[in-house]
Amino acid sequence: MDVTVSSKNQFTLPKAAREHTGIKAGDKLRIFLRPDGGIVILPVGPVTKLKGSLPKGEMDAAIEEGATMRYRRFLEQSK
Repeated sequence: MDVTVSSKNQFTLPKAAREHTGIKAGDKLRIFLRPDGGIVILPVGPVTKLKGSLPKGEMDAAIEEGATMRYRRFLEQSK
């Protein structure tokens, strides 16, 4: 989606993007600056809003993978 920045350095988030992300008027957004010059814009909300956003079991698998990677890095640093 393309948007145009106004003379006041503002832009309108297209309706399709708002609907896809669930962003509504008054919601807060967080902007992350990427090293490659890009930006990432994400809605800010309570952690409880994330409940149910992943299929059952996917979070457990991600936690297990992260813990395994962290343990492997620990073992490599201990050598």
